[in-house]
Amino acid sequence: LRMFSRNRWCLGIVIGCIYCIYSMNLFKGFKRLNVPEVKLALAAKKIKGHILVTGVAGYLGSHMALNLLEKGVQVLGADNMSRGSSQTLGVLQKFPNFQFEQMDLGDVNEVDKLFQTHQVDTVLHFAAVAFVAESVQNPLLYRHNITQNTILLVDAMLRHNVGTLLFSSTCAVYGIPKQLPITEHTPTEPLSPYGRSKLEAEEYIRSKASANFKAHFLRYFNVIGADSKGRLVENPSPENDKYARMWTACMDVVFGRRQCVHVAHGRTDNISPDGSEIRDYVHVEDVVKANLHLMARNFKENIEVWNVAANQPMSNIEFIETARRVTGVFIPICFVDVSKESTRNSSSPAVIFASAEKLRQETGWSLTYDTIEENLATAWRSTVRHTNTSSFIAGSDMMGIWSSMARPWDWASTPYDVCIVGAGLSSAVLAEQHVTTFNHSVLIVEKRDHIGGNCYDYIDKETSIRVSKYGVHLFH
Repeated sequence: LRMFSRNRWCLGIVIGCIYCIYSMNLFKGFKRLNVPEVKLALAAKKIKGHILVTGVAGYLGSHMALNLLEKGVQVLGADNMSRGSSQTLGVLQKFPNFQFEQMDLGDVNEVDKLFQTHQVDTVLHFAAVAFVAESVQNPLLYRHNITQNTILLVDAMLRHNVGTLLFSSTCAVYGIPKQLPITEHTPTEPLSPYGRSKLEAEEYIRSKASANFKAHFLRYFNVIGADSKGRLVENPSPENDKYARMWTACMDVVFGRRQCVHVAHGRTDNISPDGSEIRDYVHVEDVVKANLHLMARNFKENIEVWNVAANQPMSNIEFIETARRVTGVFIPICFVDVSKESTRNSSSPAVIFASAEKLRQETGWSLTYDTIEENLATAWRSTVRHTNTSSFIAGSDMMGIWSSMARPWDWASTPYDVCIVGAGLSSAVLAEQHVTTFNHSVLIVEKRDHIGGNCYDYIDKETSIRVSKYGVHLFH
């Protein structure tokens, strides 16, 4: 204090630095530097074997593997590619510390061979089919893929002395909670075959736990978002499009693959002011962080259960309204009246959200992405980036029109990075995102009698910036 009184300029500099750090929002950056992540990075070189990530070409498994690979960890990925993305796998295969085995966890011989061939230290088990509606239609598929495959995997781990398992479970094990928010002590009464299959897998793992075999159960709530650098994106296979989750359904509308997002409305057990179901959304990178924290933690018990959630309830209608703001596209809603359906016949609860206070207090985990806007912004950037250069992007119903048009040029010889078919609202937004975010050159194709319609109207009314300012070319 005496120094500052003699040198007031020092005090001014200190106050100025604090103000700059605050105004530049750098404190949020400090949140991203997690002690367990640093500990894992320092310990990576000491890991003798591989970390096995099952379902590595899927949404969760790929984000987990990418984070580990960047830390220098030796990652062994396994996937049968029935629903995995080859594009996603290509991102991971760029790392020299990544090995991949295409295999079926339901084949005992293949699983044994995996552990015999590779020295595995820890297993992160993400592999699973994961659509509630599909599980109702095909419960045997879910019991085989989730419960049975997990049993075979655990038995193989025991045979080969692999003692640590992080099991990706789900909030679906809870069913309809009697109290909210859900905690790890909430009774498990699953409604769907998906939830029951996960709970049965948990119960088998628990039955095998010992001082030499320990496991974490991570019960994820609704996971959204994408890699913040845009390298990965949720990429469900086309045949499962009818089971699309809320975000992918919104994207189907934006890119003209469906007309509206269907929203259940009118459930008698709902407490939402707008009448739609309520969910709790957590970013995929925060899910990855939860796994990292638990990998860096010493077990206190042989089995430990963790909710991974944001405790931020949001209705489906609020979610879609947020998606509209993030994308700049009006996303229509088609309401499905379920007011006459029995609550007992429903395969999912009307309202579900959870506390992750145990995870916060015992591991230091915290949310990197605090708002739903932040979550969806990462997903939107990645979606735009991966709806990209080697194929045409269909807006509205223009793909059929495009296929019947005679092209007066050879596509391969054009200088454009992206061709967007259809000059509608979503095309205008998409063109703007491609140019401003990724510096892509863009061509928009439209029928002659449609040109100058929605695309120009949107740019004029909503942003006052014409497509031509971005160097976007239109062909009709």
